[in-house]
Amino acid sequence: LSSAAGPSDARRGRAATTGSQGSAAAPDSFFYRSTRDEMVKNGIPDEYTDALLDEEYMDRLILATNKMQKKRRKAMDRYVTLNKGLLLALIVWSLTGILVGLYKAELLPPMVWHMDVNLQDVDLVLMIDSSNHMTFTHEDQSNIVMGITETLFDAIVELRNDTELRARNMLTEAKA
Repeated sequence: LSSAAGPSDARRGRAATTGSQGSAAAPDSFFYRSTRDEMVKNGIPDEYTDALLDEEYMDRLILATNKMQKKRRKAMDRYVTLNKGLLLALIVWSLTGILVGLYKAELLPPMVWHMDVNLQDVDLVLMIDSSNHMTFTHEDQSNIVMGITETLFDAIVELRNDTELRARNMLTEAKA
């Protein structure tokens, strides 16, 4: 294309070599525009033919299409940039996890705290006479069993607390 023909001439389908305004290009030219007769002969309705031959409308349509394409391209560029950023963040996150895992597994000295504590097992069988001739003492027997059970429960809780305190003291001494 020669510099005499501007970009709007090329959009309008005029031949750049003719230099004439409004004349149709030859059919062998790169920018060929059909005539009304050719459009009607090819089955294009009249209302579309008028729009296609209207130079101002076609210029506005091309500009609007280019503007929309530019917006879509910007949106796609933002989408790609965000995806790249997300991918980079995930890669950094995974590499950080791998480095922390290697540090904990290989570089830190092993520290094992072991404590062996034994609690005593208590086997207890309580026998209550529930025969009919002892019905007047059922309430006394029940109160006695409840008292023994509560006393044993409190003793076990105290034993557990004492054992836990001893274990903590052992760990504190081992760390120091």
